[in-house]
Amino acid sequence: MGYLVYIDGNEAWCASSLRAAQLLAEGFICDLKKLTIVSDNELNAERVWIYDYRALQWVEQAGGAT
Repeated sequence: MGYLVYIDGNEAWCASSLRAAQLLAEGFICDLKKLTIVSDNELNAERVWIYDYRALQWVEQAGGAT
């Protein structure tokens, strides 16, 4: 399974784990960019995490929201 990192809706990187994807995206938190991570899983429905700037954490969302 891979994880795609999106910054302001544009695909930026791929990572092999959710934590690796989060670490890649964390460099953009201070820029207040829209950060999204999408799982690239052929077996299950797509999973999406959005960085919530109010809660200062990653929040899982319904699939398909990049």
